[in-house]
Amino acid sequence: PLDVVYSAQTSEPIGYTMDYADNTVGMPLLFTTSFLTRNNIQLLDTQALVRDMADTISFIHGKQILLVDGNEFNYLVDKNGFKKSYFIDVDSYQTPRHKATVIMPSVRDYATNGFSTLTDWYSFAVITFQLFTGIHPYKGKHPQLKTMEERCKHHVSVFNKNVGTPPSVRDFGGIPPNYLNWYQDMFEKGLRTPPPDMISTLQIRQKKKYVSAAFN
Repeated sequence: PLDVVYSAQTSEPIGYTMDYADNTVGMPLLFTTSFLTRNNIQLLDTQALVRDMADTISFIHGKQILLVDGNEFNYLVDKNGFKKSYFIDVDSYQTPRHKATVIMPSVRDYATNGFSTLTDWYSFAVITFQLFTGIHPYKGKHPQLKTMEERCKHHVSVFNKNVGTPPSVRDFGGIPPNYLNWYQDMFEKGLRTPPPDMISTLQIRQKKKYVSAAFN
């Protein structure tokens, strides 16, 4: 924070000013393959961005603060390399004296009651999974479970063989092996743990390949 903003009527503090983060883009753009291709964003760049986010969240937790609503619209990404994240809307964070009151459904852990460092890591897992693959872990189509809430509670994610995903989804082979295991534990087994250390992998980002039965 740079300066405190006070109410003209009551003189009570109502907010604060911060440096303007220019030359940035909203994080949801990096979920799309077309944006990654146009800007030549490689897997190692995505891994660096994920590592930067994890380091910042660990720092926040070290101050006894929770993000709570760590959805994709509360991050900006530096356009100079797309490896640095900026955390915004921090006035909604939970501190020991200020309880959080809102969370976007897409990053809410429906399998857990209340907020904790582990629910923050769950939200982080949801966002970073989309950075690697382009799809929410509980999207796609399932014959019985129609909503994200149902799939989260039953631990039925896109890793499940009964969930269909669109052709636009990027290959899961682009996820670092230890992160892939962590995502599977998180979304399919319901385990809640902090993320592992990032393992850099020189892999090629690609879409899944689909071939019809009629193709000769």
